[in-house]
Amino acid sequence: MTIVEALHDQIVATPAIAAVLATYDFGAGAAPAVFTGQGFVPHDAELPAIVITEVGGVPFETRGRKGMEQTFDLMVWGDKRRSLEGLRALATAVYFEMHHVDLAVDGYGVAGVYAAPPQQTTDPEGFPGFRVPLMVRVLKC
Repeated sequence: MTIVEALHDQIVATPAIAAVLATYDFGAGAAPAVFTGQGFVPHDAELPAIVITEVGGVPFETRGRKGMEQTFDLMVWGDKRRSLEGLRALATAVYFEMHHVDLAVDGYGVAGVYAAPPQQTTDPEGFPGFRVPLMVRVLKC
C-alpha cells in the first residue's frame, strides 16, 4: 500500500468523516468521495468531498535507516449552498483524525502523520474549502 492509499483508507475508515462526505461511483459502486491522483473533484461529483494531493518531500537518514518526509494537502471542498460551519466541522474532524496517526505503508517500518489545523480557502469558482496540510514521515524497514 502506498502513502496515498494509506491516507485514503484512513479517511474512509473513520465513520465520523465518511458519514458526512458525499458518495461517488468509482466504478465499483458508491463510496465516500475521497479523490486521489487527479488533484480535483470531478464535475459530476457531489460535495462535500476530499482531494488528497502530494505536494513535495525531502529525504533524510537516521542511524543508518533511510527515510523521507512527504507532504500532502487534504483539500476539503464544500457546496456553495451549504453552511460553512458544517464544512469547518468536517475539516476539523479530518485534522484530529489524521494528526499523529500511524499508517501501514508497504516497505516502511514507521509511517507517522503530522497534521496542521485547517486553513480556510476558496477555489477559482467560489467553492468553499479547507486545506489540512500533512507531513508523513516514513523510515525504511
